[in-house]
Amino acid sequence: MITVREATAADIGLLQPLVAEMQDHYEGPGVVSGDDVRLRLTEAMTWLPGGIVLIALETDPVGFATLYEMFPGRYAGTMWYLKEIYVAQAARGKGVGDMLMQASARAVIDRGGTRIEFTTGSDNEGAQRFYERLGAEVIPKVFYRFDDEALSKLAGSADED
Repeated sequence: MITVREATAADIGLLQPLVAEMQDHYEGPGVVSGDDVRLRLTEAMTWLPGGIVLIALETDPVGFATLYEMFPGRYAGTMWYLKEIYVAQAARGKGVGDMLMQASARAVIDRGGTRIEFTTGSDNEGAQRFYERLGAEVIPKVFYRFDDEALSKLAGSADED
């Protein structure tokens, strides 16, 4: 039986292999070490008052989702950003993603949230089918990012003025 619950700092050891697997899946094997994953999880779980981490458990952890509260949202309420949802490769096809999304919706509503927003890669057709099957609306927006060198350059541009 699979259950989903909110994770706490005591669950870092359970989350660590899932986050490491996700990093390997998206970034390639060994890009982020297990020690780095544990350190970053520990930091995130201690400053997460505006966030929710959900963990799906069978006997072992099989998935997780992270959401962060943002203001303003619809009607000047709060909206939540689903930063990550990940299901372990071995657990795919068991309904874990559905359970994590349903638990995310309940957690957001319980906190007075009015909306969940998220993105997925334009080439991630499986994720797109999943979200559309759940009834998610595709929003015609352009997604921007400042990353690494671009972020440093932008931060330094204020000094150059």
